[in-house]
Order: sequence, then C-alpha cells, then structure tokens
Amino acid sequence: MGPTTPTAATTAVAAAVAVVASVLFLRAAWPAIATRHRRRGLGADASQATDATNTDADGDDRDARLARYGNAFPGIRTAGLISYADILKLAGSLGDAVNQKLFGSVTLNVMGASKLRWSLTKMDGFLASLPPRWAQLIGSTAVSVTNEGHRRIRGLLNSAVSKSEITACYHRINEIAKEELALLSAAGHRGASYDGAWMLPFSQRFTFRVISTFVAGADSKHEEVIADLREDYLVWSKGLADHTSSAWQPFSDFRTAMRARGRIAARIAGIVRERRRRLAAGGEPAADVLGLLIGGSGKAGGDAGFSDVEVVDNVVALLFAGYETTSSLLSTACHYLTRVLTAEQRAQLQAEVDELFDSSDAAGAAVPSERALQALPVLDALLKESLRIKTPVPGTWRRLSKDSEIDGSPVAAGTVLRVWLQPTMLDAAVFPDPDVFDLERFLPGGSAADGSISQYSYAPFSVGPRQCLGMQLARLEFKVLIAQMLRNYTVEPGKADSIADLYPFHRYSCSLLLTPKE
Repeated sequence: MGPTTPTAATTAVAAAVAVVASVLFLRAAWPAIATRHRRRGLGADASQATDATNTDADGDDRDARLARYGNAFPGIRTAGLISYADILKLAGSLGDAVNQKLFGSVTLNVMGASKLRWSLTKMDGFLASLPPRWAQLIGSTAVSVTNEGHRRIRGLLNSAVSKSEITACYHRINEIAKEELALLSAAGHRGASYDGAWMLPFSQRFTFRVISTFVAGADSKHEEVIADLREDYLVWSKGLADHTSSAWQPFSDFRTAMRARGRIAARIAGIVRERRRRLAAGGEPAADVLGLLIGGSGKAGGDAGFSDVEVVDNVVALLFAGYETTSSLLSTACHYLTRVLTAEQRAQLQAEVDELFDSSDAAGAAVPSERALQALPVLDALLKESLRIKTPVPGTWRRLSKDSEIDGSPVAAGTVLRVWLQPTMLDAAVFPDPDVFDLERFLPGGSAADGSISQYSYAPFSVGPRQCLGMQLARLEFKVLIAQMLRNYTVEPGKADSIADLYPFHRYSCSLLLTPKE
C-alpha cells in the first residue's frame, strides 16, 4: 500500500498538537531560562549585583551585557519579564527606578514621590507616550496621546469639564444613580435565593450614562446615540489588554476592538456633521462638551473649535476615561464597604449620609446640596483610601525628548518611562501598613489627612499638566452613587466572592444585595 495523503483534518490536529507541545515545553523550561537570565543580572536578583564592579559572575563586562540586552541605563537595577503584580511586590527591594524590556523596547519604570515630580510635572523634555495599540485605539489627536497642540486641546477640554459644567449636571447624576440602583436591587432579588448582583455592569452603565449626558446632553437624541455606544465600548476596552496577537489577526481582541472603534467613531462623526450644519445655518453652539469642542470657546480671540478628527478622537477618549475608570472605582469601593469596613465605620458612614438627607428633606430640596455632599468626611475617606490601595489606572507613560539624568545615571532621549502611581501610594514611609485598607488614615486627624502628605505621594489621578481631566466628575459620581445607595437601601455583600483584576484596570468586581428601605 502506498503512502497515505494526510487530510486537512489530520493536518489541523497535528498542528494543534505541535502548538500544545511547544507551550508545555516553554512552561517546563521557563524556570531554567528565568534562572539563567537572573544570573546574568536581568531578573529581580539583579539587585544583588554591586555597582562597584564592572564585571558580573559570568565574566561579562557589565556595560556590554546591558547594551546587548537593550538596557540603556547602567547603574539602575534591571528586571526581565516582570508583571505589574511583580512591580508591586518588588517596588521596595528594587528601589524607585527599574529597567524592563516591555512591548519590544526598553522601558524605565519609575515610582516614588521624587520620580513622579521629576517625570510628570514638566512638559519640556517629557512627551506623552502610550503603548502603540493604545494610541491606535484611542486616536492620534486625543489629548492623552498627542503632543502637538496639546495646550490648545487641553485648554478647550478644561473648559468643557470645569466645575461649573460639572455642577450643572449634578441633579441629573442623582437621577441616573437612583434609576441604576433600582435596577441593581431588582437584579439581586431575582429568584428564591437572593444571591445579589454583580456591581460592575451596573456601575459601568451608570458612569456611561453620566458621561453621555455630559458630552451630548444638550440634545436628547444625541445623548441617546452616545449612550447606545456602551456595548461597543465594552468590546473596545478588551483590545487594551491585547499586546501579543498578530496586528492583522482578524479575530484577535485588538482587531475586534478596532472594528468597534470604527463603529463608535462613525456614530460620533454623524453627530458632529449634524451639529456643524446647525451652526452653519446660524445656530448657537450646544451647551455640552460636543458643542464646546465643535464651536470653540465662543470668546473674542478665544480658541477655535476642533477639526472633525480631533472631535472624534477626543470624544472617544473622554467617553472611555469617563466611564471605565470610575465604574471600576465604584465596584472596588463597594467591595471594601461591604466586606472590609468595621460595623462601627459603616455606622459612621450611614449616620453622616442620613443626616445629610434629613437636612435636605427638611429644607424641601430635591437632593442635598453638592457642597454638603462633598464635605462628608467618612464618605471622602472611603473614596480616597479606595483610590490609594487599588487605583483603577496604576500608572502612566512618558517619553524623554532630550537627554536627562536620574539618580546620577544618564538616561537618553527617546527613553520610554513607565510612571507607577500605585506603588508610590504603597510606600510604608508615607502610609503605615500600606497593604491594609484603613479608612482612619484619611479622616480628620489621620496620618494622611488633607495637607499632611505630598501631592506626589498620593496621586491617583496623576499630577502635572496631563493630570486626569475628569477627576472632579469622577469624585462627584462616586459620592452621589454611594450616598444614594446608603440612603435608600440596606446594603449587604452578595453570596459570590469578589474577583480581583489587575490589568488593564486595577479593581475588584464584587456582588451586592440591595434591599429597599421602608
């Protein structure tokens, strides 16, 4: 009998077996590979090498070895393949500057108050820098990506998210919070067991509705179009975690996310065209973020509006930043509220919320005043400690545009900096027992009360000219939702355990059972 021609099925099976075998081999061989790299000074054990000698244990010239591995920073400790979790664990032992090969290029990880001040507070010499796929997903002219014209774009966006614009949405935020909490309560009470419901999907819908109102609320039809993009944004967000698939693999998370971005951009562009037609016909710019971005400041000699591409890119970025990070923060805080706070601390929080609403009801107000809500000390401490111990965005990026120096070591222009906010806020010298959720530290008289620590030691929204645009809105959303929840519901943990996520967002997914109060 002659040789048998393999069928397509047997070929596919053979290929699958080969892939599995390769994966198993790498998993088995990796400890030895990692050990070899550590011995050559590329792993966490690099901290054992002394800078006094220029030769390592293998007889290599250290500077030559560093150069061979693409490491441009002699004198700064080096780590090989390390994750964000490793950065958290190793921050203390590795110091506040760590080399790492990331996304195919050398990255200098920096953390600590002095490094945040060095890398984030200046525009001169420090450019915005994101992983290449993030830049594609967000858009090349978005304020978080662009360096050219940053001041003009940031100036208009600052006007769009000013305190007065946020306050104008305060009553609407309360309405949305009540509607979403009612849905969360109903979901948790379905069936006979009352298991509770996952907080994250509801907090995502709440924050997306709020940012949709903020961006396009002057026109209810346009607000509805924006709000309907939420499902596409959930697909889009998954692409942020895909750094490894082939750029043109058709069904990878990245390519799927890019298709979702195309749909999002097309819907936003349609709104932009319609609003430009209204302006051309003599209409006034709408009183929302889109109106400001399209029509400019409206002041003599003021900023002109954005081009269509700039509007789309920046609205894409605002919608994403305005919902994903705040929804993650809310879910995380609810985990600590229901599973970590003591009974006494919960009682203190409940008492101040009830007193706030009782005073508001006695005055005949529909909702408590924003100023009174913002002043609640226990609620504010819950917000700040949740941001400290598990901030949704643990770090940011910069790229040096000119040669610099860090701790006496030269750092060349073109170096990518990974600036870690989260490890900085876990510094035991500033925050005793940093891994412990401690509400007391941010209460009046606590170790981290207002004015007692540097803005560079506690920077959940970053610092400097690229600080988070929406931080005031995020704080307000947080306080409105938690206050409305405690006022109107008995809040208990759901039966499912919380799930900790590290990437791309640092958060807890938790389940809650909300029972309406009589």
